[in-house]
Order: sequence, then C-alpha cells, then structure tokens
Amino acid sequence: MSLTNKLKPVAYKILPETIIDFIKLIKAYIYQREREKRILISNIKIIDTLIKGSQPINIELGESQKRLEGWIAVDLNEASDICLNLSSFPLPFPENCINSD
Repeated sequence: MSLTNKLKPVAYKILPETIIDFIKLIKAYIYQREREKRILISNIKIIDTLIKGSQPINIELGESQKRLEGWIAVDLNEASDICLNLSSFPLPFPENCINSD
C-alpha cells in the first residue's frame, strides 16, 4: 500500500470537507489539462502526417461512429481520428490542403 493510500483515511478524518473538495477539483483540473495535452499532441502528429503525405486529404466533420474508408473523422469524440471542437476557428489545417471533391 502506497503512502498516499495510507494517508487518505487520515486526511478524510482530519481535513475539513471543503479542503478535500478543493483537492478533488485540483486533481480533476490536472487530469483535464493532461488529457487536452495528449489530444493536442496526437492531433498535431496526425495532421503533420496527412499534410506530408501524397494522398488527397478527405475530412469528415462531426462523425466518429460511422467511418468512411479513406476519410479522416474529425469530431469532439476521442474515438475520432482527430479530436477537435469544430466550433473553434480557425481549424488547424493550412489553407488549400483539404480535398473539396
């Protein structure tokens, strides 16, 4: 058992509930920031690979469940190829790199 796990029961008895709630909020914030960083790094790698490739870039916006072969799914859902809030502009693609056919 780690020291942290040993101290938790003691902390819950000693610390006021508001401090414990505050610690939980900080942990949630840190987790969210780490998640956003992981997603950003993944998105950058995928977009760089697509731009450097010789194939046309076909992007399907807002769909992560039904995948089209040869298309890149961009959605807020982490199951998509690129996890991105589509309401934020500009999108992180250079001009004229996306196939519009």
